[in-house]
Amino acid sequence: MRNRVNKWLIAGLFISLIMIIIGYFLWAIDVPVDVLAGLTSEEVNQMQQELALNYSAGSFLLNLGFVTFTGTLMALVIRKLLDIFTDR
Repeated sequence: MRNRVNKWLIAGLFISLIMIIIGYFLWAIDVPVDVLAGLTSEEVNQMQQELALNYSAGSFLLNLGFVTFTGTLMALVIRKLLDIFTDR
């Protein structure tokens, strides 16, 4: 049973990494840095929201991926620590 749960947690790590990658590509823009050099941070933010493929979905997937990755990684670490301390 423990081995099966660990497999699900590891699968959750990979799924969250895929969510982070997809979210980043939806959120980010592919504009050369030279174009952005003379702009203020507000103008860069406005340009990013206009030119990104899907800014809101990308931001959501990016944040959800980070939260999921952190949660599953913490669960794996806690399970490993419990295994170490309960075997003694």
